[in-house]
Amino acid sequence: MASPSTDVDVVIVGGGPTGLTAAHLCRTVGLSAIVLEQRVGPQRSPAAHAINARTFEIWRQAGLEMGPVLAAALSPDEAG
Repeated sequence: MASPSTDVDVVIVGGGPTGLTAAHLCRTVGLSAIVLEQRVGPQRSPAAHAINARTFEIWRQAGLEMGPVLAAALSPDEAG
């Protein structure tokens, strides 16, 4: 049986914040990208304890909307 084939410029392993940011940035410069993620849906508990200010600055410069991120964020007290 033949394996399916997809031609892309960039393969990104991991659909977390870094992988999804990389995919978005690839698209903004005209590169096609595919994100490979082993999970089917969102992770129930965060893998990162914080997103630093520089990350928010990169996302803002990339034109990403911060409202949904900030609305979903937990305060340090809520996150434990």
